[in-house]
Amino acid sequence: IMDRSIDILSALATQLTYEGLIDEFYDINNTTVNFPADKFSSSSDDVNFSRVAPSTEMKQIMLNSKEELYVELRDKNFNAVGPVLSRLAKTITTAASERHGEKTIQELKKIVETLPKLKANEMSLANHTTIASLIKDHISQYEFLDELSCEQDFMMCVDLDKPSEFIEGMICKQKPIEKVLRLICMQSAAGNGLKQKVLDGYKKEIVHSYGIEALLKLGRLEKSGLIKVQMGSRSYN
Repeated sequence: IMDRSIDILSALATQLTYEGLIDEFYDINNTTVNFPADKFSSSSDDVNFSRVAPSTEMKQIMLNSKEELYVELRDKNFNAVGPVLSRLAKTITTAASERHGEKTIQELKKIVETLPKLKANEMSLANHTTIASLIKDHISQYEFLDELSCEQDFMMCVDLDKPSEFIEGMICKQKPIEKVLRLICMQSAAGNGLKQKVLDGYKKEIVHSYGIEALLKLGRLEKSGLIKVQMGSRSYN
């Protein structure tokens, strides 16, 4: 049971890798993501980028393993993204400075051969610096940090036997029902189920805020075992 609880918690927790956070906030769909177009340089001519209909004011971006920088960044914790971008910026600056001054024909030939890759790296750096900035804006919000804190409390088995004030606050504010149910599932997994009184309380508040149809989603989660009534002592520690 403990191993299953850990597996469930791992799957439900907020993704904190670079690629995971892009997916959390902007939804990666078949390697394609839409970002606010005004955040990117209008002069971008990267083949991986294309302008969507002007009225949407979004820029469609392809994220895949063909891009070296994305391969390096995608699975890193977001805190490690900045140093990678900084390192690449220094490398590009050094390479650019080496192009100046008197060169032999052979040296010029080598420089010309590296220009396409250098230009691609410059474009990649500019794009991912912008994306990282957008992600930073999201994860700096109090709401995101509070939600992350709630998840961590569940993982540390803090106050599992009573209703979460944070979850109740989300319900009252009618936050997306998927986020609410995800946190309830995490509390259930960490506590080997919810006390009947706690589960009934959540159901009552959810119906009041989201309507009776929300019980169908709760019912499916109970049927799958992601939400259940606590039987006996907790086994996850």
